[in-house]
Amino acid sequence: MHTRTLQDTCQFTNVSDDLKSPQTKVVETECEPIHYTRNYSTDIGFQKSKHFESKNERLFQKWSQDSLINTVTSITFRGYDTIPKKYAVFRKVQRISIDSRRNVYGLDLFPKLRTIHFFASEINLDTDENWPSRIEVLIAQKTKITGWKSFLKTPNLKVLYLAFSGFDSFPTDLESVSGLQELTLGAHTFKELDLSTLDLSQNRCLKKVTFQTWYNNLSGIPKGLLSSNIKELEISHQKLTSSYKQMLKAVLKQLRDK
Repeated sequence: MHTRTLQDTCQFTNVSDDLKSPQTKVVETECEPIHYTRNYSTDIGFQKSKHFESKNERLFQKWSQDSLINTVTSITFRGYDTIPKKYAVFRKVQRISIDSRRNVYGLDLFPKLRTIHFFASEINLDTDENWPSRIEVLIAQKTKITGWKSFLKTPNLKVLYLAFSGFDSFPTDLESVSGLQELTLGAHTFKELDLSTLDLSQNRCLKKVTFQTWYNNLSGIPKGLLSSNIKELEISHQKLTSSYKQMLKAVLKQLRDK
């Protein structure tokens, strides 16, 4: 599996290429580095379907044995709206992939959960469940996120990577996630987002930022770019005026020269 490292140098990448092939990445910063993968594969997977009931049970019986249960650190759940409580026996799980076409409940069954992948799903963060407060890496593809009113809900977030996904409303209090290292809104969909409402100067760990869309729903550029520690930056959308393009060009030059 290819590993990519973000060094303390200025690099500027094309996110449209980056979105095509999930890969393991390492974010290295002056803050505590975090290792993560955008690969959706996991140790085992369960699917909610009559056709898969017997297969699910065979997998569960095999991997829930004492000799194997602690080796399961990642699980895929497909088609579930509520994760069955019996899967809480996999207490070492740190990463979960969700493919549900709907919102999913029951993630609190996994107290060590730190990384979550959503594919073609819905995420409702207006929830009484505690898993958002523990999440360090949130990756979503073709997914709609609702109820995310404040980053105070996700204080430990270090990587937010979205592809062909979006929000009903995007929280602007980015200073609430002081450990954020990568922020990627690639092919941003759904609601409009005025990037000038965001101030990135307080996110001292933030090294990589991408705001990109083809859907005419982004505008402006964020504040605080030159006061930040950003090393990789891409902003690409249809509402970049000539003045914004000139401003962005100057920002990129100064970031390279830091």
